[in-house]
Amino acid sequence: MRPPRYARALLAAVAGEAEAQCVAGDLEEDFPRVCEARGRAAVAAAPRPGS
Repeated sequence: MRPPRYARALLAAVAGEAEAQCVAGDLEEDFPRVCEARGRAAVAAAPRPGS
């Protein structure tokens, strides 16, 4: 299970290049745990930037 593309794109836009790579690794590791704890539907239902 991977984080949504918009989450990775927002991370790349906000963080600097070096920080984005480090935090992206954390995002890839933690996202499955969040989905397991809260359910994929809860994560998918989270408000999207700009909506």
